[in-house]
Amino acid sequence: MAAVNLARLSRGPLSIQLINDKHPLGRGVAYGTPRPEHLLNVAARNMSAIPDHANHFLDWLRTRVDYADLPDSQLRETFAPRCVYGDYLRGILMNYLQPISDHHPAEISVVEDEAVDVALNDDGCADVTLAGGEILQADRVLLATGNQAPAPISDSGEEFTHPVYCPDPWGDWVQRIPDPPEDILVLGTGLTMVDVFLTLSELGWQGKLIAISRNAMLPQAHFRGIEYPDFLPEQPENLGLEKLVALLEDHCQRLQRSGEHPGIVVDRLRPHTQRIWRRFSLASRRSGRPGRKSGNPWRCTGSVAQISGRSSTTGSFFSSETKRSRDQKHFMCSGRKIISIT
Repeated sequence: MAAVNLARLSRGPLSIQLINDKHPLGRGVAYGTPRPEHLLNVAARNMSAIPDHANHFLDWLRTRVDYADLPDSQLRETFAPRCVYGDYLRGILMNYLQPISDHHPAEISVVEDEAVDVALNDDGCADVTLAGGEILQADRVLLATGNQAPAPISDSGEEFTHPVYCPDPWGDWVQRIPDPPEDILVLGTGLTMVDVFLTLSELGWQGKLIAISRNAMLPQAHFRGIEYPDFLPEQPENLGLEKLVALLEDHCQRLQRSGEHPGIVVDRLRPHTQRIWRRFSLASRRSGRPGRKSGNPWRCTGSVAQISGRSSTTGSFFSSETKRSRDQKHFMCSGRKIISIT
């Protein structure tokens, strides 16, 4: 979407070259899955890819026959399959790759190759070297490489290999599922673990799945949204950290007193989070609000969270254990010819 938004918001001629390698164009790892049981972990009401059009995804879903007749209240709370969301993103990209008119001053072209090096040249521009040997020149370079492969599990940093070990949770592990008498062990209890569990359930696998975690915490079920007034000022990024926190805490308490989930406050904040973060001072970003702890580090859909119920009906067994593991850190950076590397 970085390339799309550059093209969409450009006020003058702009050439954007999108370098893509390995993953499906416009879908990436998360939305490239073909499995319908892999759902978004955010309700449809908050999944617009166009920040200034909050209902863009909802309106797009209405164009599909499988969502056209859903009541609005139900559609807004739907957790759509990630492959459907991939269709949505790919469709938006294709609108700029193959426009039916020339009213957009910017153009996007795709280079199917791997970028292996970026270096500044004497003109102050960047030379992007591709695996095939070609060198592309750009005024700006944007790295948008998405999800990286997990870090090696050995402390030495060397690659761990074993006939039964699958290092990539988005790879071909389904082709290597053992017979039910054997166990499957997953390192982590996050949303990828939930994907694995759901796929095993859909395939009718009857074995035992063991998930190992540093804290043994499982994803929590999402709450159902309600109509709630937009309480944020027109430019919430100007509030500053302390005033923003005070405002959010006030509305969390109001929701709790009325018996509603305080997470609704976060929903109202979503369209503004990037602008708010950019406006924070370095000290505010580093403060981390000492003493404040989040009880639920991640969330998933209601149907996904009912792991125990699902496992009892499918006959598979799920358990979680606690174990320390290394954190995998991801790094992204952004940079009139722009090259976007995905």
